Amino acid sequence: MFWLAAVRDVFSNHIVGWRCSDRCDTDLILGAAEYGIWSRDVRDGQLIHHSDRGSNYTSFRFAQRLADNGILPSMGSVGDSYGNALMESFWSTLKIELVHRNSWRTRDEAEKAIFGYIDGWHNTRRIQRDLGWRSTDEYETAWHTHQARQDQTAIVQPEPTGTRSPTPPANRGEPQPPTPQPIEGTASESDRPHWPTARAGPAVSPAPQQADGPGCIEGWSHGGA
Repeated sequence: MFWLAAVRDVFSNHIVGWRCSDRCDTDLILGAAEYGIWSRDVRDGQLIHHSDRGSNYTSFRFAQRLADNGILPSMGSVGDSYGNALMESFWSTLKIELVHRNSWRTRDEAEKAIFGYIDGWHNTRRIQRDLGWRSTDEYETAWHTHQARQDQTAIVQPEPTGTRSPTPPANRGEPQPPTPQPIEGTASESDRPHWPTARAGPAVSPAPQQADGPGCIEGWSHGGA
């Protein structure tokens, strides 16, 4: 038997961790989870890990490892085929695009092929409709670039003194008071750029799946095949 466990990021569909083994045990899924923790900026209390209710995922060792890294556990309901649908869709894609089209003589050959598929194709080059026809790497890069630009433009500038025009008098026949001139070195109201009041992700359709970005409130979907 040859088993593969993988962890998928809900935000970008990126496979953040995976591991192969000849045994379907807790060490297998711990290896995939450790790979994901190593490759991501996991922050205490800001990551949810979702899986089915397999005995490996309900084990004390696995639950303790999640707790040690501040990861919140989540599990699907018993007998619910949709409880981990995000991960199941990846297994279907992997089998269609790789497994059913090839055969390998040894497990080492199979593991190398899986490495090439996940790290050399799925994460870096395979475009996805849900990501605006981008790969997972391209989607995350676009998100980080957009956030960096938003951080630069979201700095609130102090209101210069004397730049607002007074309320005009009710009687239009009366002479209007002169408009105060901007203080030297400051911008007038009309010249002031519009500072955004909210932060959003890149213009990608559809929007990211219930997440704020890598390293923020997000979810991992874990499964084995």
